[in-house]
Amino acid sequence: IKCSSYNSGGTSIYSWTKNGHLLPTKTKRERYDTLYLTGSLLRVSGLSKSANYSCLVQDRTTKSEMSVSVIVVDKKRIKTCPKHFQSNVTWPETAPGYDSIQNCPQGYTGVAKRMCIMLDGNNPQWDKPDMSECLSTSMGVIITDFEYLLLGYEAATPLQILNRTVAYLNTGIKLLEGEGSVTIKLISNIISYINKSNSSTGTKNICETALAVVDKLLLQNDSLIKEAQVSELQQTVKRLLSLCKRFLPLIDTFAYDGVSLVADIQPINKLTNFKNDLITRSTRITFELTFIEEDKQYLNSFVSARYFNLKKFLPPRSVLRINDSEFDYVIASDILAAWYINDEKEIEFSQNFSLNIQFLLDNYVPFHQRNFSCVRADLAPFGYYWNRKSCDSTIINETTINCKCHQFGTFAVIATGDTSLEFETSIKTPHRIVILMGCSICLLLTVFSALLLVFHWIFHQNCITYLKSQCCCSIIGAMTVFILVQTHNIKNV
Repeated sequence: IKCSSYNSGGTSIYSWTKNGHLLPTKTKRERYDTLYLTGSLLRVSGLSKSANYSCLVQDRTTKSEMSVSVIVVDKKRIKTCPKHFQSNVTWPETAPGYDSIQNCPQGYTGVAKRMCIMLDGNNPQWDKPDMSECLSTSMGVIITDFEYLLLGYEAATPLQILNRTVAYLNTGIKLLEGEGSVTIKLISNIISYINKSNSSTGTKNICETALAVVDKLLLQNDSLIKEAQVSELQQTVKRLLSLCKRFLPLIDTFAYDGVSLVADIQPINKLTNFKNDLITRSTRITFELTFIEEDKQYLNSFVSARYFNLKKFLPPRSVLRINDSEFDYVIASDILAAWYINDEKEIEFSQNFSLNIQFLLDNYVPFHQRNFSCVRADLAPFGYYWNRKSCDSTIINETTINCKCHQFGTFAVIATGDTSLEFETSIKTPHRIVILMGCSICLLLTVFSALLLVFHWIFHQNCITYLKSQCCCSIIGAMTVFILVQTHNIKNV
């Protein structure tokens, strides 16, 4: 186990603990050496049970500690994830339920994590690598300049920092798994900086450039891999548009039209019967306000963000709870977020307004095999938290569904009902063969028994023979029905 401290200059002191107890330089099973200028190396061998090792680094003014677990398992009883090379990182053999922590690939600083997960209680499998703590050299320079800005040194303006981020993403580099969260945190910190400094200089350009960064991230499907990261992206877009509204002139609109993201800010410029109709690609939004207070005119705005491929960052299939039951669903449309905000905050109300959204359904979802519903959530979730009661659904035709919603938030159309036929076939084929063989053998034996009983009835008529013949006929009928159902894919039987 190697422990190192960046930029220590060889002045740091390293020590190790095992399960909270200080380790001497050498024991029967452990030994550590100091690597000049680079850190300390701990060698462990012959452990009979799992242990937790911690590296303590300290210099004259500060100290830090990081821990790592060494897991001991019985390989005859517990399967492990084998050694694997992915994302330019070699992942060593790891016990199920634990993270493998490695250095980030060359050209990056930080640590990468990858969990060994159990699929069915018996077969472990590697999860996706998590590179959200890996910082590339280029992004490191950009973030350092922003940190200088926070300290009062104007190494670069927020707009220049965002422009350099767009230039970095435009180089065609493929982001590591989860690496996009570093960029989202940078945008979020820039928003906080502008709000704190109360500076409106170039705010509109800052918003457009920041949305362009988000647009670039949404084009790379592995840039965000966790629900928290996807939620942070949506929350950052919401904060960004609120910031833009705050510093826009009262009567000005704002629009961003990207490849994977479209955003709008529309000021409320009528006291009564305000109506706004937005049509963008596969989504049409109609927002109508019947009354607004006079002192709020122009201060309030209708804000929307339409994500055309955000669903690619969500699980392809998930579960929704309906009346204490769970149903599989897929997202069958784009995802829309809509808010009603003023200069200070988002406004929540449930009267005097109407929000109608027309979603175009995805082509790959079979219309006649699904039930379609409009759903709402605060932010697009991985599962469970979509609410079907916030919107009324009206199917216009096989490609369009209208959603009339009573709250603002994030909206989509989900498809529930029959699961994928491909998955059913691949999962149930072995079971079907067993059922067919069992029913066929039972049918043949019962027919043979019935024939013997018929001959016996001809010569010896009695109650027992009659009852046995009746039982054979019932079994023959039941087996015939089972075989017909399994061979002809008869549904709802």
